[in-house]
Amino acid sequence: TPTVTQAPVSTSTPEQTSPSMPVATPQLTASPTTTLTPKPDKTEMPILAPTVTPALAEHKLLAKWGWPGTGSEFLSPQGITVDGTGNVYVTDTDNALVQKFSSTGAFLSKWGTEGSGDGQFWGPEGIAIDGAGNVYVAETRNNRVQKFSPSGVFLSKWGTRGHAEGQFETPEGIAIDGAGNVYVADTFNNRVQKFSPSGAFLSKWGIGGSGNGYFNFPRGIAVDGSGNVYVADTFNARVQKFSPR
Repeated sequence: TPTVTQAPVSTSTPEQTSPSMPVATPQLTASPTTTLTPKPDKTEMPILAPTVTPALAEHKLLAKWGWPGTGSEFLSPQGITVDGTGNVYVTDTDNALVQKFSSTGAFLSKWGTEGSGDGQFWGPEGIAIDGAGNVYVAETRNNRVQKFSPSGVFLSKWGTRGHAEGQFETPEGIAIDGAGNVYVADTFNNRVQKFSPSGAFLSKWGIGGSGNGYFNFPRGIAVDGSGNVYVADTFNARVQKFSPR
């Protein structure tokens, strides 16, 4: 008989069914700051210190330029190169300009307006400098290469839109070897073209695909001291290296 009639059960039930405090109400209003807004804890984010600090220690920021109001402003700069004396050339793409700076960012000169005439630009992106300081600019919208003196005087040009030798379809990258030969990443044609310093066609290689020697939107291009050619193959997510030709 004592085990059948349990007094604690009958006395606690009426308190939980009180009409003034339904079951759901205490769960929604009780201590929201502790259950929904945990205290910030500095020990919860330790990853930044070991990954950022060594990089900053090894690569100290020396200079920067280009923000509004400084006299060296850009609108979507895409390409950059440095000459033998340390001057910096930038393709200021949406301003249709090339701008030249000292190694510390002091503005030196600029040239170009939007258009398709000699010395004008439409979509300048790739830029490179030869041993004599001449500047080569690959124009994505005019589908050509223009060559300038170190001071920006127009010297020559070559290229039209198309798929034949010496033609381009949105060329984005350009590089120059030790002999002055010019290599162009002919992006939408999925190939590399090689030219003499004066723009005479010399050779080409590549077609669309993912095999060795194939490209899928090649954009960046560079040449080392031995003449080997490196190509950033954008949508194949890789770099390919080629011997000189």
